[in-house]
Amino acid sequence: MTNQELFTAVTTRKKKLEDIFDPTTFVLNPEVAQLEKEIEDLQATCVHCFVEGVCIHCTKEEQK
Repeated sequence: MTNQELFTAVTTRKKKLEDIFDPTTFVLNPEVAQLEKEIEDLQATCVHCFVEGVCIHCTKEEQK
């Protein structure tokens, strides 16, 4: 997967998360859990390039 494909895949999933996440609900939506897992898996495959603490390819925040 190219860096651009990775970026697109992560941002698409994050957008879906924003659309379905309801902060007033205290029960984790299974779709939210699945999207979070997919994002984590994609970020795990990335060769990170951090700029100001965020990877430009997968949007993962740099661990300090």
